[in-house]
Amino acid sequence: MACVDALFQTLLNRTPNASEESIGVQDLARLGPIGFARQTLTSTEMRERAVDASYAGLLRRPADAAERTFWTQSLASGQLSFRDLEVQFLSSQEYFAAS
Repeated sequence: MACVDALFQTLLNRTPNASEESIGVQDLARLGPIGFARQTLTSTEMRERAVDASYAGLLRRPADAAERTFWTQSLASGQLSFRDLEVQFLSSQEYFAAS
């Protein structure tokens, strides 16, 4: 349980609820620490956090729902990596206007 709690805190900046912790313990036993970390890193929540952080850090505004969905789905489908996402933002007109 401590490993599940630590991973959630480190990667998602929150503690898991009881259901997530129970499932996390099962997944940790099934996947091992590296597999469980990989699963968490490729979760929708993690992708949404990456999109939100890119908007806040690079464009200095929150993403709206449609933007968050578009970029999260692009990451999930493999069209973009996290690095590609930041390159897209860094090369946008909006980034230069916000800088």
